[in-house]
This record gives sequence, structure tokens and C-alpha cells, in this order.
Amino acid sequence: MVPTKKHSPKKTHPKKRKTLRPFLRGMIPAKNIIIIPIFIPQYPYMKIKPLQNNDPWYDKTGLVVFLLIGMPIIGIYGLARSSTISKGGKIGLVIFTLIVWSLIGAGARIAQYP
Repeated sequence: MVPTKKHSPKKTHPKKRKTLRPFLRGMIPAKNIIIIPIFIPQYPYMKIKPLQNNDPWYDKTGLVVFLLIGMPIIGIYGLARSSTISKGGKIGLVIFTLIVWSLIGAGARIAQYP
């Protein structure tokens, strides 16, 4: 029996990683690039929620306040129907609206007399 030479598997070189995009090659030396990984933690409360808001318009407090000052009749209806604003909050908003409208009326009356 003749001893045969053990053939080692052919060494393959791993593919070279492209560190720079082709249009940047030659412009910036690869040894000067520092890559800092930025990890953004994902917590359950940070999940993106779909933009589905099925709340009725009168349960949106900001909209009701805006309507109280801009269109009082619709604002008062929304205030009466709202389930998110407490009873004390509704009374406070009505008083606030009356003050704002009385100031608007007083300002208009003063503007009539130069």
C-alpha cells in the first residue's frame, strides 16, 4: 500500500466585507471610520399603536374647550355629553366660558367708543 498524501480541504478566503459604499471608496480611508452602534431599547409601552381613535368628538377635552369658546352652542352640547370631564370640571368650564365671553363683549363695547 502506497501512502497517499492527505489532501487538506482547499482554503477559501471569506468574502471581504464592504465597509464603504461604492461611491465613497477612495474618498474616505476606511481606517479613519469609527462606527458607534446605537441601540434603542424597545419596551412594551413604546410600541407603535395604529392611529385608530374611536372616541366620540365630545370625549376629547381640548376640542370641547375650543368649541365652548369658538362655538358655544356646540361646545355646551359636547360638554353635556362628555364622559371624560367630571361634574366639577364641567361647572368650571362653564364659568371660564362665561368669563371669556364677557371679556370679549366688554372689549367690543369699549372699542365702540373712541
